[in-house]
Amino acid sequence: MANKKVDSPRAFLIYETTLQQLKKYCTPAQAGEFLFLMGAYMLEGQTDVESNDPMVDVILQMNKPVLDAAEKRHRQAVENGKKGAEFGSLGGAKEGNQNARKKQPQNNPQSTLDIPEDNP
Repeated sequence: MANKKVDSPRAFLIYETTLQQLKKYCTPAQAGEFLFLMGAYMLEGQTDVESNDPMVDVILQMNKPVLDAAEKRHRQAVENGKKGAEFGSLGGAKEGNQNARKKQPQNNPQSTLDIPEDNP
């Protein structure tokens, strides 16, 4: 069995459309086989997962690209988070960012009304 990734994620998604496909076209045994194969694909990194059952294999092949795209988005978000982590630990946005400019405090009055002190 070939492996596609060394650092596979610890979870994978089951989209509502996938669940609908499983309910409509598969028996509970076929759905279990699908979940087992998706776990091998997503969590263990096996690239050559396939089923002898044509229905399970069709649903499996239809869902692989969707899960691959979701994993790619997740990994990109993690990388983007790592890029900003240094500046977050320093207390804010990186230098040159509009949010990083120091803002001058406004000259706000201490009280809003001029009320005489002897007013009952």
